[in-house]
Amino acid sequence: MHKDAHTDRERSQSGFTLIELMVALSLMIILMFLAIPSFSQMLIRSEITAASMAIRAGLSIARSEAVKRGAQVQVCSLSTATMQCAGSVGVGRIVWNDGFIVFQDVDSDRVYNAAIDELLHIARFSESLDINWGRGHYLIYVSTGRLLLGNSSFRINHPSYALERRLILNIVGRVRSIDI
Repeated sequence: MHKDAHTDRERSQSGFTLIELMVALSLMIILMFLAIPSFSQMLIRSEITAASMAIRAGLSIARSEAVKRGAQVQVCSLSTATMQCAGSVGVGRIVWNDGFIVFQDVDSDRVYNAAIDELLHIARFSESLDINWGRGHYLIYVSTGRLLLGNSSFRINHPSYALERRLILNIVGRVRSIDI
């Protein structure tokens, strides 16, 4: 009887064989390598979406404040080294990768001066994105909510992926977006 009890106990023990374990690990590794690229692309899409929402929010603040204050409100590319506008060029496609500043330009010099101008909003972007504006270092909303220098677009993309979103501003200051 002792012999029968011993064989029953051996049959009731369960576990994985080495072959079953290797097959399961192989499948898990294959699935992981398939999932990582799509997960990376999802992260990049979310960064692009976050940047476009930050730009939309900043432009909305600038437009509404220009109307509310009855004065010009400027949005300029940010230089993180100086926490000032990165430049004063008003033409050409310029990189805005560091972020932007929204301020009421009291002295109308198109440069943010903390002693004179009123800071309304600051936004920074993810380092992995390329963001540029088609009309230089700045854009200006006038008291009617219109753009002073005409329409153009922001391009937001990631250099390693073929993902791009454009935010198009029309002359009346409204924003629409398209994915390319």
